Amino acid sequence: MELLFTRETLFTLKSMSTLGTLPELIEEKLPPEKKKEIQEGFEKVVDVAPIQIAESVVDVSREFARLLLAAWLPTIGVADTAKDLGKLVNKVPKDRVAIANAASVINRLHPRGKSSERECQAGKGQEIRSLSNEDASLAVSLIGFLLRDFGWAA
Repeated sequence: MELLFTRETLFTLKSMSTLGTLPELIEEKLPPEKKKEIQEGFEKVVDVAPIQIAESVVDVSREFARLLLAAWLPTIGVADTAKDLGKLVNKVPKDRVAIANAASVINRLHPRGKSSERECQAGKGQEIRSLSNEDASLAVSLIGFLLRDFGWAA
C-alpha cells in the first residue's frame, strides 16, 4: 500500500500460491532432533513464497534446503557437519541423484540474485541472467520434491 501524491491510496497485489507446490509435512516422520527447525524453515518458505521478490524466495529456499539435507543425511548414516549447501550436496549418496540435483539447482539459483556475482561472471565473459519469479517458483517446487523424497511430506 502506498499513498500517491494525489492523496489516493494505491494497493499493489501480488498473487502467487504455494498451494499444490508445497506438500503437507508429516510431522511424525521428521527427525525428532530437527523437527522444530524443519517446521520453522517450512513456515518461512510458506510465508515468503507468495509475497516476496524472487531473490528473497530463493534465499529462504536455499537455507531451508541446506537445513533439510543436514537433517536428512544422518538418517541414512551419512554424518556431516558441513554448513554449506554445496558441500552437503556432495555428501548425498550416488544412488540418490535426484535429491543431489534438486538441491544443486537451488544452490545454483542463489548467486543469480547477487549483483556482485553477475558482475564477476560478466567480467569472465559469462553472462548470467537475474532471477525471475519462475526461478523462485522452481526453488519452492524443489523444496517440495525434497520433502516428498525424504518421506517427510505427503
